[in-house]
Formats: sequence, structure tokens, C-alpha cells
Amino acid sequence: MKKMLLSCILLSISLTAYSNFEDTCNGVVTKMDDVIEEWYSFVKEYGAEKKNPSVISMYNDYKYSSMNTKLSKACINGWSKHSKLYKCLSGVRSGMSAAVCMHPDTNINRWVYE
Repeated sequence: MKKMLLSCILLSISLTAYSNFEDTCNGVVTKMDDVIEEWYSFVKEYGAEKKNPSVISMYNDYKYSSMNTKLSKACINGWSKHSKLYKCLSGVRSGMSAAVCMHPDTNINRWVYE
């Protein structure tokens, strides 16, 4: 619980770093590139694959070097509907903080990586 709270605090601080959606989308790609392996391991460790199809898909694309391009296009094209989620993802520092972004309070429009 303390880790989750700390992650939330760090996320809120880092969200102020991006001023427009293109910068934020670039941040999403960079951060996901840094944390997807840890996030995937976290999902696998807890047997939560069925509840986290986006993580599984992102990880598979990451392995084949297509995640960054797909995620960038998804962010730019879906900004108007999913900006709150993308802002959150642009500030993650760990797999755990990425998981917090996917919580229904942040992922209000139920974004799914495709």
C-alpha cells in the first residue's frame, strides 16, 4: 500500500512535466519502453493475464519492436478520449505505477492497447 501511495505521489508530480499532447505521447512511449518488462512480470507473477490484456499485448509487441510505433499512434489518435490515462502513463517510474494508471479511476474510458 505504501508503494502504491508513493507511486501516486510521484505520478502527480511528474505529470506537470508535459505541456502538450505530443510531448506527453513521447513520454508515454519512453516510459513504457522502460517499464513494460517489469509490468509484464508483475502481471504474470500474480496470474492476472486475463485482467491485463493490454499489458500482454504491449509486451508481445515490445519483444518484436513494434510497441513504440503502435503506442505513439494510439496516443496521438486517441488523445481526446484518453488524455487522462496518457498523462498518467507518461509519468510512470515502475510497473506498479503503470498498473495504477490502468485503474478505472484513471482509465475512465477503458482504454485498451490494440
